[in-house]
Amino acid sequence: MGRPINKRYFGGGPGNQIAIVGRIVGQSEGTGQIVAQKGTRKFLVDINGVQGIVRISATDAFTKGGLNEGEAVIEGVLDTSLGGGTVNITKIWGNECVVSNDGSIRPSGATPGAKMGWNFVSDLGDGYLQLGDAPSIDITSQPIDAISAGGTVAYAVVVTAVAGLAYAWELNPVSGAQGPGDWVSATGTIEGLTYSNETTATLGVAGVVDVSDDGNLYRCVVSATDLSDVNSDEVTLTYGS
Repeated sequence: MGRPINKRYFGGGPGNQIAIVGRIVGQSEGTGQIVAQKGTRKFLVDINGVQGIVRISATDAFTKGGLNEGEAVIEGVLDTSLGGGTVNITKIWGNECVVSNDGSIRPSGATPGAKMGWNFVSDLGDGYLQLGDAPSIDITSQPIDAISAGGTVAYAVVVTAVAGLAYAWELNPVSGAQGPGDWVSATGTIEGLTYSNETTATLGVAGVVDVSDDGNLYRCVVSATDLSDVNSDEVTLTYGS
């Protein structure tokens, strides 16, 4: 479901909780707050002191004033630069969301189905979500392929500064199938090559690079607080001089 919503927005008391309009099974429609995220569009909520599971629509099919049991609506308030007004959120994670595809309620400037960023705004009760440009991790310099017949190789990325940056370098060895599910952490010694600084912006590769390493693939997975992970370009280790 992507990076979950930060738990500080769950029932944290007045001014620190995301508002939701929903209808719990056996209850009438009402306003409350999210208690826990249970899936991409599924939440445990508290409405009028009663807890239950609800979900939000992937297609904006749910509307306030006409919710069936187990349905809910989360509204986002668009930044004035996007035309203002409100839209239904059809998917939410981290500090990003997808807004309604329904052009009939979509104010001018909000792209249908667009990924947008949100910031929590307190109104001294249940808070609302202010929508604007989606925050993202921006890799400004990608790693490049390396050629070596021995010695040391380094791969590096440069990333714009955002909160909570973390790096995780991965290896897809030529000895394997090199499918999308064959990436492993480039940590320690693997098939004769020793890796260092694998949680920094620059990966070190040491050891005797020989023909058996020709075609190894490397990438860096960059993460940050409340943002979606980003993979760097995949680069190749080539045996040669």
